[in-house]
Amino acid sequence: MKRVRKTAKSWKKIHLMELALYADTFTQDYDVWRKQRLNSQQVSSTNYTFQNPFSEEMPSELEMARQEFEHEKVKMLQEISALQEENYQLKIDVSIKRSRTEKVQKEVEVVRNDLRDLHLENKKLKGTIKNSGLGKLLAEWKEELNNIRGGMKFWKGKAKKEEEKAARAMLELRKKNAEYETASSKLIASRSEHRELREKILELEEALQARQQQLDTLLEALQEKNSQYDRDIRANEEGLQEKEIDLMVRSREESLEQRDQTARMMEMMSALVKEKGPMNPDVVELQSRVNLDPDPPHPPGFTPPHAHATQRGYTQWDPTGLE
Repeated sequence: MKRVRKTAKSWKKIHLMELALYADTFTQDYDVWRKQRLNSQQVSSTNYTFQNPFSEEMPSELEMARQEFEHEKVKMLQEISALQEENYQLKIDVSIKRSRTEKVQKEVEVVRNDLRDLHLENKKLKGTIKNSGLGKLLAEWKEELNNIRGGMKFWKGKAKKEEEKAARAMLELRKKNAEYETASSKLIASRSEHRELREKILELEEALQARQQQLDTLLEALQEKNSQYDRDIRANEEGLQEKEIDLMVRSREESLEQRDQTARMMEMMSALVKEKGPMNPDVVELQSRVNLDPDPPHPPGFTPPHAHATQRGYTQWDPTGLE
């Protein structure tokens, strides 16, 4: 990571130096073309696949909130990237303007040094005129003075031009400083907005995590309730099955006992008939009643438990193996 950071920093420095060198050649058309190229490189995240609106399920409130959060997050990230790009561009502009102002300041210092040298040479010339040239003629002195005056006028004009250039450079420098101050204020404002956006993103992420935890706890409680409900249903079904089996066994035993009693009564009656001879008409009538209309195995109004079991869908159990 350290190597990557070092290489990135060195590349940024080289890139800034190249921009500072070739900043004068850049035009507005190049800036427009560069912005369009950066915008065209951003791939849209829309999905063009056709979806049937009737086959989709309605998303939950949490899913809708999550989608809105993701949408806002993408927007904020795009705004952050745009602000970072503007910040980087402003830094480049500021560095270029600083280099230009430094160049202008150097030129102003060179002009001032030239003026100082001119003043010193003028003083030296005046001293030489005073000290030497006593044997010269008046015409020669006039010519020399005219030459000196012409030179002075030339240097004064040049000095005025240089002063005007320096004044223009100072005005440009002041304008650039004002622009730099506005750019720095914009940069500070963008940084504050960036911090606010980060804080909003963190708050939204915390709220989403809290909602997710609440949903997890609710799901766990619901699963526990469902499992407990299933256990209770199974226990109740097992108890009902055991009760129904006991009732069936008891009814079977009672029916067998009644059959045994009827068989014993028939045997006793047949034995009595054999002993006494011909049957009494009352006994014959009783026997016919027993044969034709035996006692039902269940009392009236009673439904056996196997009928309940078949009505509920349970398989009928055959208790013949218990005899």
